[in-house]
Amino acid sequence: MNKNLKVLLFVIALTSCLPQPIPNTPIKTQQENPTQKPEPTNTVLPAPSVTTTFVVPDLQKNCISISSNSNNKIIDGTAVFLDHLGQSIMLMGEHELQIPEEFKGNNGNSEQSVSPDGNLLMYRQVKYEPAQSNLTVVASDGHVVRDFPDDQRWVSGTVWLSNEYIRYPMKSQTDNKQLKLYALNVVTGKTHELRTDLPDIADNDRIDWGIDKWAIYFGATKGVNIVYDSSLNLTVYPKKGLNDYLASLHDVHKDTELAAIQLAGSDDPKWSPDGQYFSIIGVDPTTRARDIYIVSRDGGQFMPLTNLTKLYPKVNFESYSWSPDSSQIAFWAHLEDSQTEDNDSSLFLFDVVTMKLTDLCIKGIGNNPPLGIKTSLDMRGKPIWSPDSRKLLIARYDSNTKSVIDTLIDLENKIAYPVATDLEPIGWMK
Repeated sequence: MNKNLKVLLFVIALTSCLPQPIPNTPIKTQQENPTQKPEPTNTVLPAPSVTTTFVVPDLQKNCISISSNSNNKIIDGTAVFLDHLGQSIMLMGEHELQIPEEFKGNNGNSEQSVSPDGNLLMYRQVKYEPAQSNLTVVASDGHVVRDFPDDQRWVSGTVWLSNEYIRYPMKSQTDNKQLKLYALNVVTGKTHELRTDLPDIADNDRIDWGIDKWAIYFGATKGVNIVYDSSLNLTVYPKKGLNDYLASLHDVHKDTELAAIQLAGSDDPKWSPDGQYFSIIGVDPTTRARDIYIVSRDGGQFMPLTNLTKLYPKVNFESYSWSPDSSQIAFWAHLEDSQTEDNDSSLFLFDVVTMKLTDLCIKGIGNNPPLGIKTSLDMRGKPIWSPDSRKLLIARYDSNTKSVIDTLIDLENKIAYPVATDLEPIGWMK
């Protein structure tokens, strides 16, 4: 394996639903009010309205060839991987992080992630002698920025809210079903408690947005699935509805609902890196069509962004990720039509500026993985963007070698290279 590879052991239809204003009530102040403003963006989506007719996407093919030769020098910065057991971090690229190798993991509790700007790596560090757990934040030069002790009430669901704040959940000391949320400032070390007493919040264990799944597994049903933006002023959460539940975009400080949509099933909620849009994979309760939905932070109406269901009888979105410059979304989708013989998923790009959808002609893995594949690897994991939004890291299955090939895709030069085997890409640092 490449000499730059370092190992560190240790352990994510649109029904016509108009915005539903919530009567103004006194705001319960539970936190200081950080005022981190999202950076301006040139991304401009069409303003949706009740009468909006969503057109069939402009689907085009831009096939990228995959070279058989590996070239490890093409990774700018440092790519971050997990091994096939989910217990070891692998670092690859022209820069090396000097992280102590004696840190050991906690059997696959994957809390490792890279900050939106690619400067910081966060991971859960577990030591056994003496027993101790910490949340560690490391800069791209290996310097430990912060080391936060785990007081045994932290639960899985730790994610970056911004380059400055980390969301971390904690079990309530008085109510075992209540999950409390905090924003942790990685620079100052100070914490801000985030509101979880939102209007008509759906408190149950049936909604799995992929954020608090382990907290739900261990009994938490209150305060789960709440997704704050980088300014900590807006949140999206599951709200009680007549038949199922709504995804509600809510201004926390004004205590006002800005938008809502009824969903029969949804997962993978995300804010765009510039904070201007919220996206989620959702299912139309009537047609059962599955698409990526999006809504502006200013409110309005959730709209289906991809609309692949207008082209194919059945589409299953498996994962997606925003580019760091918020101009594109890369996603895996399994398509079914009368001419489809294989069971592979396909890699697509959606340009939110031009509204064009591109098939890269790169196959992933379908709903029935072949025998012999290392199933602990998340083959449907989100594509990982380079910090400059020009390259992607993916994991794909090679039927010839019967192994998982980690592949770097150069979008500008339209070529892809294998860089590793049987690893799961999870981040990319500058």
